[in-house]
Amino acid sequence: MKKITEWRILTVVIAIMIFYISSLIRIPGPFVFTMSSIYYHFGIFFIFQWSLIESLGEKIKSEKHLLYVIAFAILYGISDELHQLFVPGRLCTLSDVGINTVGIISATVIYIIYKMCTSYKHISEPGGWD
Repeated sequence: MKKITEWRILTVVIAIMIFYISSLIRIPGPFVFTMSSIYYHFGIFFIFQWSLIESLGEKIKSEKHLLYVIAFAILYGISDELHQLFVPGRLCTLSDVGINTVGIISATVIYIIYKMCTSYKHISEPGGWD
């Protein structure tokens, strides 16, 4: 239970960090879509989704539950973009929502693969490869 609590705290901290960074005012100028922006959006939402899944632990019992978690993370990404409409110098862009979504789905797929690989018993263990 302690581990899940730590994941929940991390998830909330990441959500707050995303909101805070989106609240920073940018000096108006030409819109430049940089690689660092892509890395940020992909990376932060990848980490957000991973921590969100981990924070729910055993509550995710089916693919349906996992789809709800994906939907929640995507909606959070959309709300973050909409929030930027009200911040001077910020833009709400579909490309950012798309990159956020790719990060979320990538984290989910890699998490599923990771769990599948770690849930199987090693071949040398008793009962492995039955």
